[in-house]
Amino acid sequence: MLFITHGIEEAIFLSDRVYVMTARPGRIKAEIDIPLPRPRPRMAEMMSSPQFTQILHKLRNLIREESLTAMGTELDAGGLDGFATEVGSSGVLQITGSDAITSHLPHGWLRTHCRCAGCQQQARRSEATPPLADNLRLSDIRPVADKGLNLVFSDGHDRGIYPWPHLRELGELAAAAATARADTPV
Repeated sequence: MLFITHGIEEAIFLSDRVYVMTARPGRIKAEIDIPLPRPRPRMAEMMSSPQFTQILHKLRNLIREESLTAMGTELDAGGLDGFATEVGSSGVLQITGSDAITSHLPHGWLRTHCRCAGCQQQARRSEATPPLADNLRLSDIRPVADKGLNLVFSDGHDRGIYPWPHLRELGELAAAAATARADTPV
């Protein structure tokens, strides 16, 4: 059976073999055997095993390498011109667009507004908005060609891809929320 996914953990959990594809044209870059025992333990148990972690890092490195290779031509063509990001210990990501508008995005705000399939599924199951995680920090920012950013958080979440228009929208929402808090009498 062939199963296609963008979830690396999911691929490891479900598969006996994982193929990593190249970006344009799509060809098989690597074939990785998954020598984890069957039946597989619960996902949480398996993810804490050294063998799982080793496979995860290997696949992430292959995908990142391919991403950077594919991004090279787009970056050479000015794909990310006009965008600047700054991550500091303040817990706020600053993104400045080519129009000189700067968005100040708290890391917890970004994590709460992730649109990956897992987060969307969790949001559909729960009617309550997840609490803003003030203690979360970005641990890595990965450009996704000229489309946006893949943000990696200190809680290990690394599946969220934030397109540039979504980041702009979140910046506007964060600014409105900050203004509303400032206008609220104490």
